Amino acid sequence: MDKHHTHQLYSKIFLIGEYAACQHGRGIVFCFPPVFEMSFHTAPNTNDPIFSKLQLKYPCLQSLNCHIHSPHRHGGFGQSSAVFRAVHQHLCDHQIIPTSNLKTDYMWYLQHAWDGHGLTPSGLDFLSQPFPGCHLIDRDQSQIITTHCLQETFGILICHMKQKVATHTHLKTIDPSFNSEVLDEYTQNAMNALTHRDTSTFLSALEAFQNEIRSHDLEHPQTTAFLSQITPHPLIQHARGCGALGADVVLILTKPAHCNTVYQELSKHEAIQHIYRPFHNEH
Repeated sequence: MDKHHTHQLYSKIFLIGEYAACQHGRGIVFCFPPVFEMSFHTAPNTNDPIFSKLQLKYPCLQSLNCHIHSPHRHGGFGQSSAVFRAVHQHLCDHQIIPTSNLKTDYMWYLQHAWDGHGLTPSGLDFLSQPFPGCHLIDRDQSQIITTHCLQETFGILICHMKQKVATHTHLKTIDPSFNSEVLDEYTQNAMNALTHRDTSTFLSALEAFQNEIRSHDLEHPQTTAFLSQITPHPLIQHARGCGALGADVVLILTKPAHCNTVYQELSKHEAIQHIYRPFHNEH
């Protein structure tokens, strides 16, 4: 296999900003190991449907196959956006398309990932997945700030739940006139607080965002039920569903010293498929 054609893209979750980012272009994406590995080669392989679609657009891809190694047995965590990003990087490396900036990269993604129905995908995952850490993104300003203060401040648990909502399908069900001004305000507050390492304001912004999401009926019932069970836990500082309806991922923040205790208590929970502890060895 030609290593020159192998791309590593990080797993991702939205820390805050889903729905708001679709209209305002701002949000925080947390990228963490394990990574997706995307390889382009000529060996026989069953192509990913996204790659097959892109082959029709770019003749240079038609002699290649895309081999995808996902570290997640049950999917999710940005696999589809990772495929788009790997192809974009491949096309840039071979000078098929120009290397550019956040705005033009996003427009390339939107051209190929959106069919024009419902809310536009934010593309923030596509823009951030090559890099680990917490990415504060203002797409409209072509600005991305990467910080590692999240994993330096909190113990982080990422729970892969047993329900799944397909993001692109879900966004098609939402009226494009959906008003996300308040969600964007809370997102901006969280970005400012994280930049200044203001833990209290940051947690308050996450809480306010979650409450606003619920007021729009944008939280999966099983997520609501799970959160109602774990939120009273004295060692949990914040818990929220992430992504489409908060369905397939729940983020839990604790103090670093309490992370292992909470992990042990939740590891056998019937609603959880797997719990990731990104960067936990750094504490």
